[in-house]
Amino acid sequence: MTTHPAPPAGPAGIMAIATAFSRARALHAAVELDLFTVLDAGSLTAQELHARCGLHPRGAADFLDLLTVLGLLERDGDRYRNAPAATEYLVRSRPRYLGDLVRLQSEDLYPRWLHLAEALRDGRPRSGSPGQDEIFGEEYHSERARWFHDAMDGASSSVLRELPRLLPWQDVKHVVDLGGARGTVAAGLVRAHPHLTATVFDLPQLEPLFDEHMRRLGTTGGTAFRAGDFFRDPLPACDCVVIGHVLHNWGAAERVLLVARAYEALRPGGYLLVYDPMIDDGRTTAPQLVLSLNMLMMTPTGSEYTRSACREWATAAGFEDIALSVVPASGDTVLTARKPPAV
Repeated sequence: MTTHPAPPAGPAGIMAIATAFSRARALHAAVELDLFTVLDAGSLTAQELHARCGLHPRGAADFLDLLTVLGLLERDGDRYRNAPAATEYLVRSRPRYLGDLVRLQSEDLYPRWLHLAEALRDGRPRSGSPGQDEIFGEEYHSERARWFHDAMDGASSSVLRELPRLLPWQDVKHVVDLGGARGTVAAGLVRAHPHLTATVFDLPQLEPLFDEHMRRLGTTGGTAFRAGDFFRDPLPACDCVVIGHVLHNWGAAERVLLVARAYEALRPGGYLLVYDPMIDDGRTTAPQLVLSLNMLMMTPTGSEYTRSACREWATAAGFEDIALSVVPASGDTVLTARKPPAV
């Protein structure tokens, strides 16, 4: 029997859910004000933060104390400093910066969620922030597109740290990342295992961003870009196919097709690696269910999917040695599987 979390206990629990957006918006505002980056230099008083961040005295103390209660700031007397998590993830210069991902929630997803009831009635996505066509249309070279891919890199950062240990990479020479955008995951694998070469297979609009990003990361020798449509165009032969944060953009038929196409592209004995915020089979984890509703709001047919469904697609394609592992830091599940070796 599937067990589910207990319902909220009385009116206080219900209102805690009803007002949860207020906490989220406090974090959104703090990132917009770049508060955590300002505090990275050292603790400041509320008065000093008024000047540094452009805060009006009315409401500032409540705002700073709310961030303290939420565990994002620490207060010592009248001085505020970043809590450890804010230092690691919300300071702009830090390698694990998640501020762009927070901005995506604030500027694009939050406006969509205001229309959730409408989307639940008609099953259609809703508009997000102005300028989204620059991200999802032809203008991939825009500054807004760069910001979007910064946010996506933040979403992949935790799982990327796990990927180098999940396969016997010494048996892999060439990796293809389907829908790998500007190549952050491909570059991360090549840097962790310098004997690898990696190809990102994605739409042609992304190639300028890929070239720019690889120059910045210093991995132009080990990574390449192949433009194409991964549903129709031939995929490069390889020893490993990565499909990360891609399957959830599509419906079940497209997912089955992509997994089958990955199988065809792999040499005998090659590996498949899929990651997404997969839903547990009992459907009891709220973060993944929330992310699935994100896909309702953003895509015509996408959603998150269960771990057992992903296993079924891999099995149907012909894969063996299928394994699933959860990355707690990101909420992603990683599926690894192997194409049978040649007899």
